[in-house]
Amino acid sequence: MDEEAKRKRTPTNSPVLLTVDSVGEDIPMQESGAVLSSAKSFSSLPVSEMTQGQYFFSEIYFPFINNLKVRLLVLFSFACFFSVGVHYAMQLDVGLDLVILVPDDSYVLTYINRARDVELFGFEYFLPVFLFLEDVKYHEKQTTHKILSLQENFIEEKFNSGPVTSWVSAFNGWVVTSPYSSLLDMDGFLTDEEKYYQAVEDFLEVPHFAFFADHIVFNYKENNTSPLEVDNIRISKLMAYHINQDSSENRVSALETSRDVCDAAILSPQAFAVSTSYKYTEIDMIILQELLFNLSLAVLAVGLISMVVLLNPKTVLLVSVLIISVDVEVLGMMVFWDLTLNTVTLVQLVMAVGLVVDYMAHIAHHYSLQSSAKCFSNDEKLRVTLGEIAPSVFMGCFTTLLGILPLSLASSTLFRMFFKMFLSIVTFGALHGFVLLPVILPWLTLESTDESAGDGVDTYDQHQTPRSVTKAKSVSVASMPVTNK
Repeated sequence: MDEEAKRKRTPTNSPVLLTVDSVGEDIPMQESGAVLSSAKSFSSLPVSEMTQGQYFFSEIYFPFINNLKVRLLVLFSFACFFSVGVHYAMQLDVGLDLVILVPDDSYVLTYINRARDVELFGFEYFLPVFLFLEDVKYHEKQTTHKILSLQENFIEEKFNSGPVTSWVSAFNGWVVTSPYSSLLDMDGFLTDEEKYYQAVEDFLEVPHFAFFADHIVFNYKENNTSPLEVDNIRISKLMAYHINQDSSENRVSALETSRDVCDAAILSPQAFAVSTSYKYTEIDMIILQELLFNLSLAVLAVGLISMVVLLNPKTVLLVSVLIISVDVEVLGMMVFWDLTLNTVTLVQLVMAVGLVVDYMAHIAHHYSLQSSAKCFSNDEKLRVTLGEIAPSVFMGCFTTLLGILPLSLASSTLFRMFFKMFLSIVTFGALHGFVLLPVILPWLTLESTDESAGDGVDTYDQHQTPRSVTKAKSVSVASMPVTNK
């Protein structure tokens, strides 16, 4: 009676401490309520005591996914997904259109879209580019020839155009009729160094050429005289135009050809081209290499950490391969979403490695922990794995989707792009974790290398529901909920 009264005073689901010290001692099982897996394995859990998630994944989903025809269909489908992903990933455009930062109801967006329709958006079809000349000897005839040749060669390229706004050309035309004309050589060039830079100063005083003052920076002599005497020209610029800059491929081509033309000019120091679009074009030139490099580092980091945690090389290799497959398929999906590879999507693709690893590592690890004493076959291991861990992983996927759902209603293309990327990542990650991985696992031998993984595991007949568990060693369980009748 004392024991019965003591048991009744124990609140339902109250945490208690259960310790088993005797080897081989039997622990009676409760017929209802929550029970620890160390005391009673999921494989022997009656259907009536399963949660809805456990029942669905072990009793409905497992028989379906374990069917041979379904397995073959899944493998064929994912092979097609991967092939299509590779195909479209190769066609993915590169570049960040800054228009995506503008809200949908912005007047700026309306203007840009209409200007693009009639090809009048100046920043894409007629973009200024500057050729800078630094510390060259302008008064030398050979240098002048090289500069004039640079101008001509530059505008002959496919994505370059004139007119070239060149103070050198304008100066050579003006000096012929200037007071300095008597100092010109037989070819019409002013080669006297001191007179040349004095003539340039006078040239800039002419109202018609005064705007060239913004194109030239002088070095002055250090003699503390007033006005300052010009020593030479420190740096100057010529201006031309890039055309048809409406795609990343064209912008990259324009930048590369411009650099090639400047290198071919053989000026000392070398001329260089600069345009406002180059800061974005430089990113477009290296973003693919950066993607591959950062993805490799991310997968390597996940692999090393997983090796320490999972202690199973086969599991780590399988999860790493599936992560790569997810990223490839997301890259292909970006084409269907009308997205491009840019700094924003690159960050999300790298983040995907850390996001989707949970959808597969937990299931693969849990499967590897099912010792041979606990399950008679790989199929039974899979059923137990799906029943025990799949509901929790599924809730992780589902809550992630709920978290990003409001982004789909955003008024800016940038935020909707975030939603599309995360939706693709979570969807493909879940498909690999819940569909492809359960198909592959029964065909692989993934035994845990942790020798203690099988300690304290019950031996049972899979067709019976045992009422007690024979423990092989001492187990201490804290905060175990107990349900009283």
